[in-house]
Amino acid sequence: MTYIDNLLISFPSETSNECIQDVWLEVENCITDGSVLQGGVADMDKNELQVLYEWARVSMSALRLESSSSGLWVENNVYKICQL
Repeated sequence: MTYIDNLLISFPSETSNECIQDVWLEVENCITDGSVLQGGVADMDKNELQVLYEWARVSMSALRLESSSSGLWVENNVYKICQL
């Protein structure tokens, strides 16, 4: 295998923004070197997405929400972040 098509990352509850940024930076490095084609995140709330969106050099290609978390979509205005 020469590359990963789409890499989704997810974090345990209450993961620090610094940890999220460190991991996303590594995803960006993998995208830049071609070992990963696209990167996305799973199960992040609006605040986490906003922080990531504001400093990330490479935009997320996917956002995955569990069906049990679907209330977050409207309740936390996650859909507004996705429109950026």
